[in-house]
Amino acid sequence: MKTCLVVDDTAFDRMIIEQCATKAGLYVHSASNGEEALAICNSTFPDCILLDWEMERMNGIELMKKIRQMEKGREVPIIICTSHDHSSYIGHAYVSGANSYIAKPLTQDKLENELIKLKVL
Repeated sequence: MKTCLVVDDTAFDRMIIEQCATKAGLYVHSASNGEEALAICNSTFPDCILLDWEMERMNGIELMKKIRQMEKGREVPIIICTSHDHSSYIGHAYVSGANSYIAKPLTQDKLENELIKLKVL
């Protein structure tokens, strides 16, 4: 079974994303901040990462850059899941290393379509 790391500092959003990923057939690890996410990546690297942009201490873009510096992090599909849907945010996410971008609210169909495109499912 493929694994997914869900990183979001809002418990409700994290729960919704976790439920969608589980329903898609992924085993889910979750983190409420960047430090927790890096600890998970250091112990068991996921097959994909669903990452919120706006988080305290370390935002999603900063976390993504740290993950991309890790050997296994260079190729892992990273999907930014955020409430920002302006084209400047989307462009910045891709330039910073994201493989995909989903504007919240996240739906099962949106997530599964992106996971299929990225060949995670």
